[in-house]
Amino acid sequence: MMKTIQRLVWGGGIAAIFCVSSAIADPPVVPLTIDVNSNTASQLGGEYTSPYNGTVDGVAAQIICDDFATNIPFLFSWNAYAIPVSTLPTFATDLKFKTGPYDNSGLTGLTGSDTLTTVQAYTAAADLAVELTSASTVVQGDGASAQEELSYAIWQLFDPAGNPTPFSKLSGQVETDAQVYLTAAEKAAYGTNGTNGTITASQFTNVTFYTPEPYSQTSQEFITVDEASAPLQLGLYLVCGLALFAGFRKYAVARS
Repeated sequence: MMKTIQRLVWGGGIAAIFCVSSAIADPPVVPLTIDVNSNTASQLGGEYTSPYNGTVDGVAAQIICDDFATNIPFLFSWNAYAIPVSTLPTFATDLKFKTGPYDNSGLTGLTGSDTLTTVQAYTAAADLAVELTSASTVVQGDGASAQEELSYAIWQLFDPAGNPTPFSKLSGQVETDAQVYLTAAEKAAYGTNGTNGTITASQFTNVTFYTPEPYSQTSQEFITVDEASAPLQLGLYLVCGLALFAGFRKYAVARS
């Protein structure tokens, strides 16, 4: 019986090692196509704002751009890492803007050293993207729609030192309103001391970032918000968990 128990424990250990190794491997690479129709896409500040029509691995999707500085043609295709937001702590080094700088204007009033981490910045972007997908497309009295302002808020988050910066393309109440969206997302992701934010990466199970792979100056990073974009790793985690549970259950039975 001892040999049986040893084999079961050894098998459980191998399964655990496999699951951990699989979880920290590079994220999957998928083909992306973006198709911006200049006749129908919204414009604000001279820029086409999100969402855009596109395909992800051959499936039609509404795609949100977080990359203000990179210009691409209206119709363009490239490969990208698919990184669900809930896996950001694992794959943060694969993200296009992993080193920042990030906009920290929403943290004003805390301390001068308060800055968003990579995971916090991308969590804030996920929050803005979710809001953008359901935001109004009706142009308000300030001259812009909520969806257009949210598009700029995402751009500003990742390009606060650009030349030009996204917000420098706006003015008056439009810029003020876009800043309100950005400030709220930054504060929600950061909290008051960087550890007690009201939103976390793990809760955005339907948001995925697509980072160019290989990285290129002509490839943008995009976001999708869709139930079909739930974390690709969840299935693997579930299988691993069930496998480990089954192994330890057999171990308990063998000992009885």
